[in-house]
Amino acid sequence: MLNGKKWFQHQWMLTPAFYYDILKPYDKWEQLVDQDCPLEINQHIFLMPMEIIIKCAFSYQGSVQLDGNFRSYSKAIGDMTHLVYSRGIHGFHQSNIIYNLSSDGRSFHRACQVTHEHTGMISMRKAQLQNEGELEKVRKKRYLDFLDILLFAQTEDGNSLSDEDLCTEVDIFMFEGHDTTGSGISWIFYVLATHPEHQQ
Repeated sequence: MLNGKKWFQHQWMLTPAFYYDILKPYDKWEQLVDQDCPLEINQHIFLMPMEIIIKCAFSYQGSVQLDGNFRSYSKAIGDMTHLVYSRGIHGFHQSNIIYNLSSDGRSFHRACQVTHEHTGMISMRKAQLQNEGELEKVRKKRYLDFLDILLFAQTEDGNSLSDEDLCTEVDIFMFEGHDTTGSGISWIFYVLATHPEHQQ
């Protein structure tokens, strides 16, 4: 986790990735609503923030919901979330030694490995930016995505972010962003469904 001056510097550098105009093209829900039949939306709610984050932050062009790699990532995030809550309930799991030897601890570490494999996109993008043509193309974009901002960003003292800082930012952004947002949206829809007078 980041805090203090380092957190503030990173927030200042990343703000341009979240302009409203960048987020507009990712509205696919209108198609689902036009079907005029009951719709189970819970899975869509939890995948939507992940898809938005991956498309906006990393310029991913495919569909997260159809790509098997992201399904494994989504499952790993779900497993990690469940295991974190579970660890908080079990007193013996508070010890790292005991937790790491338990089946939950091993499952947690496997899930972490899956999520860290997806941060490999950082080194891939860095390699792409070594190509002058790609570098110029990125610099001409109206808005840079999250990963490009991280790669081009410099702290006030002129240093670029280290690979470890880049991976930390990506991990925090991915893990914290979509699960919390999905839960919040799900709750809002539930409350709206129980209070139809406020739906309009």
